[in-house]
Amino acid sequence: GPDVAETWFNRLQPSVRHALRCALPRFYMHRRFWLNDPDCLVVRDNSSNLTLDEARFLASGVALSGGLAMLSDDLATLSAERLPVALAALPPLGEAAQPLDILERTTPSIYTLRLRRGDEVWWLAGVFNWDDEPADFSLDLAALGLTGAVHAFEFWEQRYAGRVRGSLEIRRILPHSCHVYALRPATERLQIVSLSGHISQGGVQLESAAYGDAR
Repeated sequence: GPDVAETWFNRLQPSVRHALRCALPRFYMHRRFWLNDPDCLVVRDNSSNLTLDEARFLASGVALSGGLAMLSDDLATLSAERLPVALAALPPLGEAAQPLDILERTTPSIYTLRLRRGDEVWWLAGVFNWDDEPADFSLDLAALGLTGAVHAFEFWEQRYAGRVRGSLEIRRILPHSCHVYALRPATERLQIVSLSGHISQGGVQLESAAYGDAR
């Protein structure tokens, strides 16, 4: 992708919006022609115009690109609010998400990725609002092969979005914001719904999981 900068959008200069609009749709080239390079991760709130939502937007895009994750900020100067944003994208996941709505929008807004670690299988769904106004989105779970009940957990707000079927209705995502959901098929046994720390919610922290007899 092109260069990024510590600003959301500038028509003539590098910016978060322009960098990710170019990098994310190149998912199909990752590990075929190169390793995707969405440029540097910028999350700082000093010497920067990025809001917290915009910093999370960038971190989400970098992580879901599957490619390189390079932090350009001085760790020692990051605030307690911004440091977790940087760490959420490190280390790189290595797998690129694909746009679910590539034929519906000029700039795709919903990127999904199937993950498997041992016997654990789940989907990540990054929902990006590129616009300057709040927006609603609907995620068709059947398009991911999820036909039963699904546990949905949103990473940035650390919020359980419920046990859903058919579609995940996402209301009023703020401008320049992104929600990242872990979608796990519901079972009748104890199960993992999400892991904190990394945006993959288990993709880099979890190697395998085993469940004993509940009795």
